[in-house]
Amino acid sequence: MSSHDPAPDSQSVHTVSSDALPNRRVPDQFWPVVVWLGLCGVVFAPTWTSLFGKWVELDQSYGHGFLVLALVLWLVVRALPVRPAPGLASAALTTPFVAFAATGAAALWTLAWLTGVEFVQQLLLPAIIYGGLILILGSGALYRMSVPVGILYFAMPVWDYLNYPLQWLTTKASEFALWAIDIEAEIYGFFVKIPQGTFEIAGGCSGLRYLLVSLLLGILYAHLYLDNRRQIMKLIVSAIVVSLITNWVRVAALIAIGYYTDMQSPLMQDHDNFGWYLYAGAMIPWFWYARRLESDPVEGQRADASAGTQANSGTPPARRWFWIAVAAVVLCVPAGTQLMHGLTKKQSVFAPIVMPASLETGPDSMDWNRIAFRFPNAPRADMNGYTQKFEGSYVALESKQQMTIDIYLYSREEHRAELIQYNNALFDGRLWRPLDTYAAELPGYQWLELEHRGSAERSAVLYSYMIGGSFFTGGVSAKIGQLESLFLKGRSDAALLYTSAPCEREDCSTAKAALQALMTSQAGDIESAIYKAYKDSH
Repeated sequence: MSSHDPAPDSQSVHTVSSDALPNRRVPDQFWPVVVWLGLCGVVFAPTWTSLFGKWVELDQSYGHGFLVLALVLWLVVRALPVRPAPGLASAALTTPFVAFAATGAAALWTLAWLTGVEFVQQLLLPAIIYGGLILILGSGALYRMSVPVGILYFAMPVWDYLNYPLQWLTTKASEFALWAIDIEAEIYGFFVKIPQGTFEIAGGCSGLRYLLVSLLLGILYAHLYLDNRRQIMKLIVSAIVVSLITNWVRVAALIAIGYYTDMQSPLMQDHDNFGWYLYAGAMIPWFWYARRLESDPVEGQRADASAGTQANSGTPPARRWFWIAVAAVVLCVPAGTQLMHGLTKKQSVFAPIVMPASLETGPDSMDWNRIAFRFPNAPRADMNGYTQKFEGSYVALESKQQMTIDIYLYSREEHRAELIQYNNALFDGRLWRPLDTYAAELPGYQWLELEHRGSAERSAVLYSYMIGGSFFTGGVSAKIGQLESLFLKGRSDAALLYTSAPCEREDCSTAKAALQALMTSQAGDIESAIYKAYKDSH
């Protein structure tokens, strides 16, 4: 009978240990990390905006940027600890040092933002994010978060300085490959001339895109599956070698295809996908090699992954919240500066620059006249974000020497509206090829000789960056001058003075003499006119 059945043990359903059940708990630091990443997205919005502008160009070197950002977020969440465990012995010294370094990096970012130096802003952004994660998670995150945040650098446009050496390597490799397959070619700089036509190994042909993707894949695979340092180095080096050789084969193959098809192949106009097909094929044996390293029980076997994701600094709750508060304070410097800048920004209408009368009609002593149209092949700077622009074209009555004056005025330099920025250039690289640059006799001015890519006509350019009333010849010195002008003079104006004249074939001496005389007599009046426009606008 049921009355004789033993009563069920009501406690038996509760005796299963919680450690035996799957752990579905959200990590303790999940929401502080989410808040920190969200604040970094808001406070450093100017830098993210500049990065997004590069990432949306999917056919350029940094078109993988959004994918990298998604990987960073996934890896950071994946590496969050679930259970507290003893931390590093040096935690007491590590965390204050990180707080000091993160605050200094945030201050430097603020200075770079004020001066519009996007390169420095982008360089500091991952470091600030990394520092804040260490403050929130404790010293145990020093290693655990280094790769998840560090791979963000592979989406930063800080690698462009590798373009020139990569172009040089590609040119040399192509020259050897063409010699090996008996194709007659002449090499001039980055130009490869064959009987059927001429190829330019431009910056987009350097292989930088393949190199960045290979480095990203190599480091990501090693982070997820390998633990032995020697094997990690083998994997990364092999990824670099594959990317370089693939690009060399791509360029040499395109030249060979042009040679054998008399430049009639469709690849002569569109060969971007051709390179990615080659790269994808080359990475198949690389992944096989990576798998071999991973499966090696002696060299490549990774330690228990849970050990890395369960460790925490073991910081007491009260002290942990203290360092979380310190992480928030780190953002006060850039956030407060942007807020004050927005509140104090004047909504003034900039006064137009009124050029000296001598630039309207021409002084008798110089004997030139201004004309109403611009010379067709006169070079011009490729500038963006300027407040106003002056253009003048002149002809010397006796020598018939043509001259142009362009002035790009920035009445108030700010984000995306500064004289020295990534999107500005002294000439349109699609139309002009630089031949030489050197200092001019006129203090603060620089010579630049250009050759038109189509007509091969040469032009001499005399230019100077005017920052707060002082003249500079280089972008770095101009940025330093911008800091001095802002903090010592209280001025935020800048201008590019850009004059040009066509050369007589390869002889630019007459053109240079005319430009030198022009600016020697007019530089002072131009500076006064720019300063007057600046004062009338503030």
